[in-house]
Amino acid sequence: MRHVFVCTTGYGCHWQKVVAEHRSHGNHLTPEEERERMKEQPEHANGHIGLHCGEIGGGELYEQFKAALAARGLRDVLLSPNACIAQHIARPVVMVYPDGIWYGRVTPADVDEIIERHLIGGEPVERLVWRELGSPEPAGV
Repeated sequence: MRHVFVCTTGYGCHWQKVVAEHRSHGNHLTPEEERERMKEQPEHANGHIGLHCGEIGGGELYEQFKAALAARGLRDVLLSPNACIAQHIARPVVMVYPDGIWYGRVTPADVDEIIERHLIGGEPVERLVWRELGSPEPAGV
């Protein structure tokens, strides 16, 4: 079984509620203040520079994966929306586990290829691979 995570932070009303809740717990910067503060940091030092995946298509990708997986009747693939993983330079990001493959700059045109070649065929779509973490090793107890 594979688990597909699509970064959707910033997509839909759910994330607005989460952000509002976090802000209500203390003194947090506004998005404008945060972006201004982060301008001074090099992009490789902080992945939070730029818009969230859900603000530039991550939510739509999630919906497209959901429809495409259902249309194919794939029951051995679990799909989940995912919170920010601080990879804004590669947004939107799609992760496939247990393979440990993170796809970056995924577009709606890539969804069918990821499903056919990777989720069904077992071969990652190399041109989209952003990071390869490998399969996690069991740690034991």
